[in-house]
Amino acid sequence: MPIPYEILREGRMALFTYPRAFEVADITAMVVVYQQDTLDKATKKIYSITDLSAVTRFPTNILSSSMGLIKNSHPMAGPTFLVTPNAFINKLATILSKAFPSGLLLVRNTVAEALEEADRLIAAEIDQT
Repeated sequence: MPIPYEILREGRMALFTYPRAFEVADITAMVVVYQQDTLDKATKKIYSITDLSAVTRFPTNILSSSMGLIKNSHPMAGPTFLVTPNAFINKLATILSKAFPSGLLLVRNTVAEALEEADRLIAAEIDQT
C-alpha cells in the first residue's frame, strides 16, 4: 500500500501519513520518490513528520529497516518526528530515538504537536542566519 506524503511550510516539512498496515517495500518505494522529488532539490534541510496514528500492524523487520534508513539518510534530511498516540508504539519509538544522534528522531503524540515543534525549530534556524 503506498505511503502518501505532502510537502508543507514552503517546502521545509514533509508529512508522511502511514496506513493501518504496510510493508517495508512500501517505505522503500516512498523514500526513493521522496529523495528524488524533494530532498535532491532542497537547498535547506527538510523536517519530516511520520504520522503513525492509524497504524495497527508493523512489518516484522521494521526496526532493522528503520535503522538502515536513518543511518543512510540524505544530507538534506532534517530531524524526523514520529507521531503516535499509541502508548506502546510511543515507548518503542522513544527507545528507538535513543539509538540516533541527539535531536534527529523525536516522538510526539499528535501531528499538531510535531508541526508546532518543527515550526519552532525552523524559526530558531532562521534566527541564527
